[in-house]
Parts: sequence; C-alpha cells; structure tokens
Amino acid sequence: MEELTKTQIVLLVILVSFVTSIATGITTVTLMNQAPPAVSQTINRVIQKTIETVTPGNKNDVKTVIVKEEDLIVDAIDKNKKNLLSIKNTEDKSTAGTGFLVSENGLMIGASQNFSDKGDYYVSIGEETMKVKLVKSSDIGFAILQIVIPETSKTKTFEFSNLMDSETLKVGQNVIAINSSNVTIGTFTGFGEIEIGKEKIKTINDNLNLGKSYGGSPVVDTNGNILGVVLPQEEGTITIPSNYIKEAIDSLNKITI
Repeated sequence: MEELTKTQIVLLVILVSFVTSIATGITTVTLMNQAPPAVSQTINRVIQKTIETVTPGNKNDVKTVIVKEEDLIVDAIDKNKKNLLSIKNTEDKSTAGTGFLVSENGLMIGASQNFSDKGDYYVSIGEETMKVKLVKSSDIGFAILQIVIPETSKTKTFEFSNLMDSETLKVGQNVIAINSSNVTIGTFTGFGEIEIGKEKIKTINDNLNLGKSYGGSPVVDTNGNILGVVLPQEEGTITIPSNYIKEAIDSLNKITI
C-alpha cells in the first residue's frame, strides 16, 4: 500500500466498491427469492409508494381510486329518484301511478293497469304542469307514456335512466328496487318464466320480496342502469327484464305527439 501512488489507491478503492456492490446485489436477489410472498409484497408496496411520492407531478402516474359499493348504491338511488315522476289524474288530482323517464324527450315507463286510453294525466316538474299521454300498453303489463312539452315551457329535455341489456345480468349481482317513498336492495338469483295470456315471459328472479306499492317502479343495478320494471299481479309482483321495454320502444320507431 505504501508503494502505491495516489492514483492507484483511488483506482483500488473504486474496484473494491464495485466488487462489493455486485456481491451485495447478488445476496439481495438471493434473499428476495427465498423470502415469503408477504415480505416481497410489502417491499413492492413500499417501493411503489416511494415512486409516487418522488414524482407526484408526473402525468403518467397511475392512481388507484377505491370506490365502495355502498357509495355506488347511494349514487344509483339518487340518480333514479330524480327520474321517478308521480303521474296524476287531471280530473280529481289523485295519483294514477309512477313513471320513470327513459329518454330525454320525456318517454316514461309505468304499469299498464294504472293507465288507460281514456285517462287524462299530468306530471308536475318544478313549477310546471305537463300533460302525459299513454302511447302504448303492452300485453305483458307495462305502459309507455309520453310527456307533452308545452311550446312555452322552459324545459326542453329531461334527465333519464339508461335501459341496460338485461341479458348481461349475473347471478349474485346486487339489484335495487326504487319507488317514490322506499328503496329495497337485494340479489339477482337468476331468470324465471311466467305465462301471461298464451305467451311465456322471462322474469327477473331476486330476493327483494316487493309489495304492490312497487308496481311500475324500476329495478336498477349499482351503476343506476335500468334492469327491469316491477309489475303488480293478482298475487304479489313480478319484474320484467328491460329488454322487453327496449323492444317495445324500438317498435314504436319515432313517437311524435
């Protein structure tokens, strides 16, 4: 060592440091491979957190947002409550039934037994009163109604709920029934079948156990999309999939009132 020049000593130190670094790296990798999964996962999480902290302004950072199912349900209920309207008889101001909006031009769905061609109906939206016309009464038991927007009205379009493809329903999926005063949350248990007239109709089976007060009310998923409509029967209720509603609306083409 005494015979080495300063340059040689510096080079020797660099060489020793390099060899030590390689040895340390090999030892670390070996220990990581032998470590239990929980340990390596914890280390990975720490590293990931460190990266996000060091570069907080990087636009390429991926942020994970945890959304609770409880929050989704609350949002779905809030969204559809706004789209539920109480339809009243013009003659005696009594409530004929409930309708839920499914288009921006005021198309609504309700239970057929609550409405007739001879009926005169209206809805109150804000401070405005608008006429409601029965467009079609399905043999299955649901009605398609249309809000008639006055020319002088400030309202030109409506918020509405989307009709989901009911065939995408999965067993175990949460379903929510909403009427004007109550909410019931349950689970989809599969599709069933019921005979109405001479036609066999698919139904949505669940554990909601809904009373007749839910007649004409929507059943939605946690995203607020319409899965079906609740229809009153002689005993209890049934829920008809939204695809029947979509088919009926499609068959009307363009409705002009």
